Amino acid sequence: MDDLEFRRRALIEPNCQDKGFIQKKNESTDNQKWVEAQQALEHQLTQAVLHVPIPERLSERIILQRTLTTDYRKQRQRPLWYALAASILLAMSVLFMALQPKSDVALNQLALAHVYEELIHLHEQQHKTTEHLNAMLKNYGGKVTDNIGVVNYLGACKIGNKLGIHMVLPATKSVVTVMMLPQIDTTEAHSFSDQRFQGRIMPTDKGSIVIVGEHGENLQTFQHYFAQHLTWQRS
Repeated sequence: MDDLEFRRRALIEPNCQDKGFIQKKNESTDNQKWVEAQQALEHQLTQAVLHVPIPERLSERIILQRTLTTDYRKQRQRPLWYALAASILLAMSVLFMALQPKSDVALNQLALAHVYEELIHLHEQQHKTTEHLNAMLKNYGGKVTDNIGVVNYLGACKIGNKLGIHMVLPATKSVVTVMMLPQIDTTEAHSFSDQRFQGRIMPTDKGSIVIVGEHGENLQTFQHYFAQHLTWQRS
């Protein structure tokens, strides 16, 4: 099984027990971490769907809908595809509600999954500068007002179908990943972690920032830097 097929299988069925899949997973720590991230995300999505609040007076609405449907079917029988389409639409609506960017928990999982998917960037040595970063931030109306130092990796990313900026910065023990997400709002600053990484999400005047590093890494230094030196144009 090649890397592309392995990643595709992990995305579709992270708990797959196929021998080829398990063998590929055990070939490297990165592969194991990738599968663990997809398993965690699938679990989070499942929990989110199961815990969607039940609307008030739902039972009354269901009874009313059945009554109306029964009366209507006396006049005209709807084709089978209509019922199937309605069921699919309902399922997609519930899932969409559960995955709204308003959910900070969902953003935690999406950010971690993105870090695992882009582990290769933790080893980049592009030697980008503040000028390169500001050139990308300009597209969103942002700017850093103080020298950020060497940037090991700088590129665009997509989190939850929203574009942002992904960069890797040298840190005390290793490196940290910083994702600037001007199109995704978060309610308040909070922390999260898994077996390998710890992270911090903080709101900004425009969108949010996610900072992720290995356990034991000091994330506060980066949090303070962006709190003081990242500015956004008022729209």
